[in-house]
Amino acid sequence: MSLKKNKFKKSNKNNIKEKFDVAIIGGGQTGIILACHLIKKELKTLIIDKDDLGIKTSLDLRNFTKIVKRMISRNEDPKVILSSLPERINFINKEQNLELLTPLKSNSFFHFKKGKVEEIDEYSLLLNGEHYGFKKLVFATGSYFTKPDENMYPKLHRDMYLSLNEISKINKFYSSVAIYGTNVQALELAYAFSLLGTNVYIFDENVNPFNNFDDDLEYVLKNDFSNEKITWCLESKITDHVKVSDTVTRINFISQNQERYVEVEKIIVTNNQKSETRNLNTRYELELNSKGSIIIDNSFKVKNNPTYYAIGDVNGIKFMSSYANSQAVTLSRILTSKTSSKFSLYNTGFTIDINPQICFYGMNKQDLDFYNIKFNEFIYDFNHELNSKLFAHKSRLKVFTNEKHEILGVFLYGHKIKELLSIFILASVNKIKFHKLANLGFPFYSKSEFIRDAAIEYELEFVGFSNKIKKMSKK
Repeated sequence: MSLKKNKFKKSNKNNIKEKFDVAIIGGGQTGIILACHLIKKELKTLIIDKDDLGIKTSLDLRNFTKIVKRMISRNEDPKVILSSLPERINFINKEQNLELLTPLKSNSFFHFKKGKVEEIDEYSLLLNGEHYGFKKLVFATGSYFTKPDENMYPKLHRDMYLSLNEISKINKFYSSVAIYGTNVQALELAYAFSLLGTNVYIFDENVNPFNNFDDDLEYVLKNDFSNEKITWCLESKITDHVKVSDTVTRINFISQNQERYVEVEKIIVTNNQKSETRNLNTRYELELNSKGSIIIDNSFKVKNNPTYYAIGDVNGIKFMSSYANSQAVTLSRILTSKTSSKFSLYNTGFTIDINPQICFYGMNKQDLDFYNIKFNEFIYDFNHELNSKLFAHKSRLKVFTNEKHEILGVFLYGHKIKELLSIFILASVNKIKFHKLANLGFPFYSKSEFIRDAAIEYELEFVGFSNKIKKMSKK
C-alpha cells in the first residue's frame, strides 16, 4: 500500500542511500506503536534513535507502581522491595520490550538505524554521514527532563530532587517525599509511595489543577485519594529550599497567606519536561513555542512544514501511555489515507491506577463548553450496601450526553471501576443512547448493575421529562 500521491521529490542531496515511505525519529513507545501499524500496511518504515530501540521511561514508571503494589499485597518489607527495585524494573522492561520488538525485527518493511540525525530538509535527512529519503517524517522523540525553573523552585539544588527519569534508580526507603506536580504520573507515584509507608506531600500552585480531567476530580482526590500518609499542598507558592542535613530538605512555602514548611528526604519533580527535538538542524525551520517545543497544527502536522508530523510528548507534556498509543494509531490512519476512520483520540479511556480507581473518557465539561456543544450532565452515585468487596467503595458516574442522549464523555470513580469503562466507549462509538444500556443483560449482584441502575435513572430524569415537554409543545 502506498501513501497519498506524493512521489519522492528531488532532494538537495544527490546521494540518497535508501528511500522510505515514513521515517520516524524516536524509537520509544510512540514511535514503535506507529511503526507496528505502518508495516501492517506494507509501508517501508525507518525508525532512528540515538539509543537502542525500546520503551524507556514510561515502562519504568508503570512497572514501579505495579511492583510496589504487588509486593505490598504479599506483605513484603518495603526496604527489601526498594533495595531490589532497579533490578526488578530492568528485568521486566527487557521482557516487555523483547515481546514488543520481535514482530518488528522480523518484518521486511521495518528498518532501524542507531545514530543522531544531523540535518533534515523537506524530503531527506542526514544520519551517520549518509542521506536517506522519505515521503513523510514523524517526530516521536518524546521529552527530556530539564532543570527545574528557579523562579518556581528557588534554591533547589540537584542533590535534593529526582526526576521522573530517575524513578527506576531508587534503591532505598524514604520516610518522606515531596512531589511537585499533579499529572497522572505524579498521582500514581504518590499512591505507590504511600503504600510503602512514606509520608507524601503533593505540591501544586493551582487551587484546582485537575481541570484537564474532570471538575469533580479535585474533590474526589482530596477526599478519597488520601490517607494519613498523603498531604495535599495545593495553591502553594514555594519560597525557599533549605538543606537541614545531608538527607533532609526543608521546603518553605506560602499557602492561604500563611507561611509554612515541611521537611522531606527527597523531592520528585514531575513537571519539567521539554521537547527532545532540540539541536536538530532542519533546513525547513521548526517553529517553536516559548518553551522550545514544536508547534503542532491540526492532525499532528508540524506548523509550516510540508511533510513533518509530531506525536507523543514532543511538546514536553507527560501523559498516559495509552494516549501516546492512540495518537500513534490515529496518525497511522492519516498517513495511509484512512482519515475517514471513526477512530479518534477520544476512543481511548484513561485510568489513574489508584484505589479507588478514577477513569475518564471522551469530552469533559471544559471541552464541551469550549466547542459550544449543548449537553446534558448526569451524575449518579452508587451506594450499594451489600456486604461485598465489589462495593467496598462508593462509586460515582458522571455522563455527558447530547440532545439525542448519545454519550459524549464519561467520568467514573470507584473500586475496580475501570472494568466498566469499555461499555461506555463501545456505546459512544456506536452512538447507542445512554438509557438504552438499561436493556443489556447485566449479571445480578455485580459491579455492572451500576450501569443499569444509572441508565434507568437517566431515562427517568432526562428522556421521560423531554418527551413530556414535546407532547406539551404539540398541544
